Amino acid sequence: MKYFQHIQSELKLPCDFPKKIPTSTGYQYIDTLTKLMNTFSLDYGNISDDTIKGLQDSLSNYIGDQYMDEGLPNMENILNEPKFLNEKSDVTIEYLEKALDFVFSEEEVLGNRQARSFSQGLVTQLHNLKDKYSNNLFNAEQRISINDILHGHSGIIVIDVSQIIDDDGLKLFSNFVSRHLFEKNRQDPSRENNPVYLIFDEAHRYIKEGAIADDSIFNRIAREGRKFGINLTVISQIPSELSRVVLSQTSTFIIHRIQNSLDLDYIRKNVPAISNDQVFRLPYFSPGTAAILGSSMKIPMEIKVDGTFKDATPLISMRK
Repeated sequence: MKYFQHIQSELKLPCDFPKKIPTSTGYQYIDTLTKLMNTFSLDYGNISDDTIKGLQDSLSNYIGDQYMDEGLPNMENILNEPKFLNEKSDVTIEYLEKALDFVFSEEEVLGNRQARSFSQGLVTQLHNLKDKYSNNLFNAEQRISINDILHGHSGIIVIDVSQIIDDDGLKLFSNFVSRHLFEKNRQDPSRENNPVYLIFDEAHRYIKEGAIADDSIFNRIAREGRKFGINLTVISQIPSELSRVVLSQTSTFIIHRIQNSLDLDYIRKNVPAISNDQVFRLPYFSPGTAAILGSSMKIPMEIKVDGTFKDATPLISMRK
């Protein structure tokens, strides 16, 4: 019935109808598909063979014998049929929402009554994303696809996502950009000549410990991105909330003034080569002062960022 209710207006009675079909109250003359469907009542399993065959035949005539298996749709054959696939550019959140509902219906038909309730958190997040971003997801202000921007531009690309105020939207967008560029470079034989540097600001909002899975795209880039020519830089005011995997794979740290005791303790325990004296100095750094250390530095240094561009004036002046 879950299959039929979506397409019943497009189905036709099999050619051997109309006919009389035995029901729990006697016989009923069936001359419409709606009447035939109404005779499909479990009634302790006493369903007429004519009812079952009639419904199976009407469905088989609609979708084709090659997609049927013992009177029921063969989902594998249907889902693997290329002509039924939508172009990637045409797929929307609404399609994904319908696909999830179909999966839940299929599970319920097979007897799994808990799949829908167990996935309610996922469904709720999807609904929230659809309500907020279905009209402009992954499009710039001029309705230019972010996909086109990533493919059609070289050099430095700055994408302002300050209008995405919730963390779910930021996580979705940053995942999309990261995965897209990672797969692009992974399959590019000339990737050594086209390195990619991803720089994420406010990273604690979407590259957050506990909020991303261990196999997330950020952790994967941190672990193996270098061999595919893709590098990750994360910027955060709350380092204690960042993914531990990303932080453990970081080779260079640039640390400005930090005053929160939790973050200071986190840096002391998780940043290699930093001493207690350096951690002690961090709360007293003046604006623009930063410590640079890590495996890429022969010796730790403190630098002063000028912050202005002037003729023949270096942007960064160094001091011991």
